[in-house]
Amino acid sequence: MSLRPVCLSLLLACGGGDKDSGGTAVLDPTEYLAEYPSAFCAVLQQCESDSFEASYGGDLQLCVDEITTWGRDRINRDCGFDGGAAGICVDALEHVDCGDWSSGAYQDSCGAIIDC
Repeated sequence: MSLRPVCLSLLLACGGGDKDSGGTAVLDPTEYLAEYPSAFCAVLQQCESDSFEASYGGDLQLCVDEITTWGRDRINRDCGFDGGAAGICVDALEHVDCGDWSSGAYQDSCGAIIDC
């Protein structure tokens, strides 16, 4: 089973604060596209290695490039973008373990970032 549709649908998911105040940074679209794909793909590779291998041939950069392109295309279509939600999601992905990933618990930290 290919993870690509799942990965791309999860790009829609991920749902503020200020890092200086101890919260999560609000990300602009450029920052989000620089941080989210690599965080997402790293967790995907670690937690679903067989599916990752099948979908991306084990190539982390291929995953990052695909997720980045998909997100950029949607943002460039003037879809709504929530920078606070983006920051929360990236932070959650940086701290998720495979149990949280498998159960979908990390998605509680992710809401609609890109709304088309």
